[in-house]
Amino acid sequence: MPNNAASWHKLWLALDDHRLRLLDTWCETTRRLEQQVGWFDLSDDERTAFEQTSGLKALDANLRSVNRSLHSALRTLPKTRSDNIAEVVVTLEVAQRLIPAEENHLVHCLITQAVHDLAWIRDAS
Repeated sequence: MPNNAASWHKLWLALDDHRLRLLDTWCETTRRLEQQVGWFDLSDDERTAFEQTSGLKALDANLRSVNRSLHSALRTLPKTRSDNIAEVVVTLEVAQRLIPAEENHLVHCLITQAVHDLAWIRDAS
């Protein structure tokens, strides 16, 4: 794996952090809208207007853009073997995020443990 591979992973992780922050904001905005009295009785046009003024539509667009960037970045993941533990650690950190604990708890735990173990080995060297 080339030297810039580790920085690629850092950029991917930073982009995923951005996605998570956008998702938190989207959830909070949606929660506030749904708590408004009569929200579920609004027409589609009225809901669309509220979503536009609340910023929810812009958040939707940003989330779609970030998700496309994340998927595109995964297609460029290096296919060569690495002999650098630090690069293996960051690759597993990406895998850890791609498999949320609620989707496959056992696999997520195994990857999380491997990340911690390899990071410990890397730092002990």
